[in-house]
Amino acid sequence: MFKFIRIYIERIKNKNKISLNTYIKNFKNIKLEKNINIHSFVTLDATKGIIKLGNNVTLNRFCFINASKGNIFIGNGTEINTYTVINGTGEILIGNNVLIGPNAQIISYTHNFKDKNKTIKEQGIEKKRIIIEDDVWIGASAIILSGVTIAKGSVIGANSVVTKNTEPFSINVGVPSKKIGIRE
Repeated sequence: MFKFIRIYIERIKNKNKISLNTYIKNFKNIKLEKNINIHSFVTLDATKGIIKLGNNVTLNRFCFINASKGNIFIGNGTEINTYTVINGTGEILIGNNVLIGPNAQIISYTHNFKDKNKTIKEQGIEKKRIIIEDDVWIGASAIILSGVTIAKGSVIGANSVVTKNTEPFSINVGVPSKKIGIRE
């Protein structure tokens, strides 16, 4: 019941539209600015981390925003499409006016696996921050891996896997993604 009261207060206070079908874990670590639109069946998990959404952010249906072991900061005017997974274990900073297509995955950690005498599970993980600067478009089903900075104005093609930093205003496609042009 308390969760619904907090959601209701946030909706009225900052003109936010938050579906009552939103799954929220640890609401006290979720910071919401104004005019946020959170559609049905979005998950916001801030168990041990912080989720901060800037003004005019839209989270479409079935997005999974997981800051259970790290932080996620999403800038003003950003829209995240359906079925996108954002895992902030190594921290994720998303700038202003970013468009993220459906089924994208942004994962800020990787599993260690070099020691063949131990299981991969026993070797732990390596956390690395992901930075997505302003005015970026990430296409449908793209994957952004840990430690990457996507520079301002970059375009990431659908189904691309980004393993390295991009250049400002570059167009990047493929597995692994490669620069194929510049926005003009």
